[in-house]
Amino acid sequence: MTLRNKIVLIIGLTFLCLITVLYGVTSKIILGSFIRLEEENLQVNVNRVLDALQNNLVELESTGGDWGPWNDTRDFIQNKNEDYIRDNLGVATLMNLRVHFFIFIDPLGQLIHAAGIDFSNEGEERTVSKALIDHVLSHPFLLRHAHSRDAKTGIIILPENPALLSAWPVSNSNFEEPIVGTFILGRYIDEKEIYNLGKRTHLSISFQRMDEPRMTEDFGMAMATLSNDVSFTSHALTPDTIAGYGVQHDIYGNPSLILRVDMPREILRKGKESIHYFMGVLLIVGLIVLVVFLATLQSTVLGPIKHLTNHILSIGESGDLHFRLSFGQKDEIGILAREFNRMLEQLSDARDRLLEQSYYSGLAEMASGILHNIRNSLMPVAGQVHEMMEKINNAPIKNMEEAINELNDEYFDPQRERSLNRYLMLGCNQIISLVKDTRPHLMNISRQIAHIEEILVGQDQYSHFEKKLEPLHLGRILEHAIQLMPQDLKNNVSIEVDPGISKLPNVSAERIFLTQVITNLLNNAAESIQRKGIEAGNIRISGDMENKDSIQRVHMIFRDNGEGMDSIGLKNIFTRGYSKKGTRSSGIGLHWCGNVVSAMRGELYAESDGIGQGTGFHLKLPADSCECKKNG
Repeated sequence: MTLRNKIVLIIGLTFLCLITVLYGVTSKIILGSFIRLEEENLQVNVNRVLDALQNNLVELESTGGDWGPWNDTRDFIQNKNEDYIRDNLGVATLMNLRVHFFIFIDPLGQLIHAAGIDFSNEGEERTVSKALIDHVLSHPFLLRHAHSRDAKTGIIILPENPALLSAWPVSNSNFEEPIVGTFILGRYIDEKEIYNLGKRTHLSISFQRMDEPRMTEDFGMAMATLSNDVSFTSHALTPDTIAGYGVQHDIYGNPSLILRVDMPREILRKGKESIHYFMGVLLIVGLIVLVVFLATLQSTVLGPIKHLTNHILSIGESGDLHFRLSFGQKDEIGILAREFNRMLEQLSDARDRLLEQSYYSGLAEMASGILHNIRNSLMPVAGQVHEMMEKINNAPIKNMEEAINELNDEYFDPQRERSLNRYLMLGCNQIISLVKDTRPHLMNISRQIAHIEEILVGQDQYSHFEKKLEPLHLGRILEHAIQLMPQDLKNNVSIEVDPGISKLPNVSAERIFLTQVITNLLNNAAESIQRKGIEAGNIRISGDMENKDSIQRVHMIFRDNGEGMDSIGLKNIFTRGYSKKGTRSSGIGLHWCGNVVSAMRGELYAESDGIGQGTGFHLKLPADSCECKKNG
């Protein structure tokens, strides 16, 4: 027998055994899983019905809470006034509340009044059954209340039908004692109630009492299985129908009703179909794979591929792209080997160029970030210098010089002298006012120049990886950042700062970089409002503390009513080179801000409801650990 025939025989027998074993295992495991899924679904539906029944009890108790602790009910039990019966205990009241009976009991356990209704007879008034009244009066548990909110709610078993019942202590409307009696209301679990439960849960349901002498066989089997430890059981009624059973306890905690939910066995049918489809597909696919495998199993394929795989793994482990694969074959595997060698050469050259370019790109990005920040700081300086130049040009210096020259002349009119002196005094006052007005501008310019120097010093530290993190007060940083905004931007917006920011703990950050980040966010918000072209521009700044993974961070939100952003803008807003300002911006501001915040172990992101809806920038920074310990 040839080697090929041996391989075919071994693989064929193996495949046949595998299909047989898979069918048996699959039938047991997968079909068992579908059966468990069917039972779980059935148990969920049984619990749904029990929960719906419990919800009815809760609604009934809530209704009783409106009647028991009520001044009118208290007065009725004490005085037995007929007006209360006429005004409150009519048929319409019971119909609206969907209850079958009202019962009023005095503190001595004596019946005061009982009212009933028959829903099946178009809401006709009927006498409350003697069995119900006897049950209530013979069970002191329903009439004893520890306090004014001690309501007893549950199911009671009566000869005519089980009933949902809620017994409330009667007190005043403020739930204040003394308790002067008991108010009881309830609804029978009749065919209509069972129908409503089935309609609400979209299930086929039925009940049987546990004291039923002529219980059907399937309910009897369920009752024999159910106990305090077993709350659910199931039983196949027919090959196509399965029933689930559960126990409902009465108000005294005793098992009283058995619930049955009937369901078609669609899950099991789908499981059997799935197994048949799976095995058919598996058989077809297996035969195809077997044929393809036998047709392509050649000795000249596996060896070269293994050699190529080992070569690739060695490159992946060592990271050395200079290793080359030596192959003399001229078939497809040989071509693949030679192309792989050529790809390694290109990849090695590309990696070397990329490392060099990333170095220069990092320097260029750093320089661009410095220029962007310095430009933001120089914009208010230029505005203030221009404003001072206009004031100086408007000063009457030239006219004052002419007046002084005229006063130095020996021949002039005394009246003219007085006029010139007055003019000179007025001019001096104007110059004094100019000097006073210029002094704050000079101080601001001095602060801006100092800030530019801090930017350069801070950037120099950053370029040498000497970031100096320190505890910073956000209120003062924010105040400084607002001062650094260009005056024309500040004039067009109102900036609202949440007073709670001043109460937030210090953050751990680098002073210069954090100031630049906040200034950039404020400038961007103001520019967005300018581009939208609205007069009532507003920037709201709020802050709060958050604790995530046992790390406390300060969360600040800068929200404006500017032009807003769409989903594409939100996705690219922190991308290098992306900008919504056209040619007026380098496009690196928010990209630089994001990198700086990340370097300070923080987070910066944006959110917007769309174009025209404004934008919110979220800045999260770690709180200073020392202050957190002190506050903790």
